[in-house]
Amino acid sequence: MILLLFFLSLSILDEEYFFIQKKEGKSLSEVLDEEMVYYKNALKENPESFLIRANLLKISYFKGSYTGLSSEKAKEVFAEAKEIAEESKKMLMDKIKIEKLKEPEEVAKKAKDIKGISEFFFWDSACWGQWALLYGKFKAAKEGAAKKIWFSASVALILNEKLEDGGPHRVLGRLHHQTPKIPLITGWVSKEEALKHLKMAVELGPEEPMNYLFLGELYLDLKQKDKAKEIFEKGLKLPVREKKEPADIDSLKKIEENLKKF
Repeated sequence: MILLLFFLSLSILDEEYFFIQKKEGKSLSEVLDEEMVYYKNALKENPESFLIRANLLKISYFKGSYTGLSSEKAKEVFAEAKEIAEESKKMLMDKIKIEKLKEPEEVAKKAKDIKGISEFFFWDSACWGQWALLYGKFKAAKEGAAKKIWFSASVALILNEKLEDGGPHRVLGRLHHQTPKIPLITGWVSKEEALKHLKMAVELGPEEPMNYLFLGELYLDLKQKDKAKEIFEKGLKLPVREKKEPADIDSLKKIEENLKKF
């Protein structure tokens, strides 16, 4: 418990804790469940903390993405994360005195001094992205998920584009690449924007395999197979980072699968 309290007192939940607990024989799922309980209790004591809310979303992302849950169980995880996020945004609107979360620049400017706010918006965009994948791209787009992902990732980018190895650029790039173009709903998505953001993600996060995975898949979609192969091969050479093992292993496996197509 002392170890738990020490690591969970950090400014934002560090994967270091996952690694240490794994060495003690706990599964990632067990560690995440333990952390979820801790932060939910912490939120009861400090309901206005966006740092705590950011950590809850980060735990949800890992739980729903990397613990082998069924599609239905993962949907439940991200549905709960959405509830936390939407409640948080309503609270933020009252806090910074705006009627609607519409302009990322306005929100970033007014909320920049709130501890944990950039992390909150990044993990919100990541959780919404995973929810969209589970529910289907067209259904999610029609329900406004794309705009929510764009908004939160844009706020995170303005506040800290280097967050999570170029994470805001990674999310925006993937969003522009994967979102179906639906007139009057998502007509704004652009492969050019996708390429710009994913190149920047690789530049800011050269040790993050997911950046290479997403950029390589975009090049494949653009029919630039030589560039795709080059990017995939660079990504595959990256070592698995102990503190980011679940995500890195998943990304490298997908890169390998893509390379088999050649």
